[in-house]
Amino acid sequence: TSDGTPWRPIVHGLDICQAIIAVLHAPLEAVANEVFNVGDTHHNYRVREIAQIVGEVFPGCTVSFGPPSPDSRSYRVSFEKIRKHLPDFKCRWDARQGAEQLLNLFRRVDMTEEVFQYRSFTRLKQLQYLIRTHQLDDNFYWTK
Repeated sequence: TSDGTPWRPIVHGLDICQAIIAVLHAPLEAVANEVFNVGDTHHNYRVREIAQIVGEVFPGCTVSFGPPSPDSRSYRVSFEKIRKHLPDFKCRWDARQGAEQLLNLFRRVDMTEEVFQYRSFTRLKQLQYLIRTHQLDDNFYWTK
C-alpha cells in the first residue's frame, strides 16, 4: 500500500526484444562493453498513474491509494544512453497499450478473478503456501 507517488519505469517485453535485435545489428563500437537501460524516458510513471491506467482499461476495476508511506524507493530512469548509442531504437509500447494487451489476453484465455487471485500469481501467497506446507523453511530453503 502506498500513496502512489514513487516512480517506476515500464518497458514491454517486446520492446526489450527489439532492443536486443538493435544491439545485435549495431556497429560494434556503439555497443561493445556497454550496458543500457532499455526503455523510453516518457515511460517513467508514478505508481499512481499505472494504477489509474489499469483502472481505466479493466472494467470494474477500482483503484485506491493508501496514505503516504516511509517507503522511499523510487526509480526514475534515464534512457538517454540507449537513445544516443542506438538512435533507431524506439519503444513501441506504453503502459496503456500493455494494459490493453493484457486485458485482451485475459479475455482470450478466460482469465477469471478466481484464477487470477490464485496463489501462483502472487509471489507472497506462494511463499506463504510453501512455508505452511513445509516445503520451505522459515529461511526460504527447500525442505524436500
